[in-house]
Amino acid sequence: MFTILFFSVLTILMVLFVWSAYKAHRVDWGPSWFWIVDGTIRLVASGYKKGHLQKPDLPLHGGGIILSHQQTWLDPLLLIAATDRPIRFLVPTKMYQKKWLNKLFVAFGAIEVSSNTDEEVIRAVLTATKAGEVVACFQAGCLGCGETNTSLRETIVRLVSHQSVLLFPVKVMSSDVDKKVWMPGGASVACSAPMTCRKQ
Repeated sequence: MFTILFFSVLTILMVLFVWSAYKAHRVDWGPSWFWIVDGTIRLVASGYKKGHLQKPDLPLHGGGIILSHQQTWLDPLLLIAATDRPIRFLVPTKMYQKKWLNKLFVAFGAIEVSSNTDEEVIRAVLTATKAGEVVACFQAGCLGCGETNTSLRETIVRLVSHQSVLLFPVKVMSSDVDKKVWMPGGASVACSAPMTCRKQ
């Protein structure tokens, strides 16, 4: 009797979770099943992390660059939760090719970058934005690449002034200063005004 009750409650909870994820999802990433991932990210960001997520003023169509920092693994997920368009993340080959991550990166439409040099990162960003994609470029360059790369940030800012591309500066906080990233609450996404530059 207890076993039947346990599995009945578990089934109901799973159905409620899947339904909540379906209602929460906002972006069509491509794969038909990926709405549950998108919805789950948004539920965690708005519910468990109680995030104050300011949305970047992204255009409905056309390319753009989200320039942010990365302090924790949660930062990219908060960026996803704060936007209503697919974001293409730059991922170094070493991370992209890991078997347990590769399918997820492919489903997200991540961009594989063989090196984290300024030239290659900028080339990847330009290719994607010209194709009408929104690219998230962290100040270190690729996802998970560590310390801030000031030269890359400055180069991208200069690059935007010579291209018909919008740059969206975003500040992400995964948690309060005195809390661990996995603890509830404290998440935020704050956006500055987009840099609008005309091609010269």
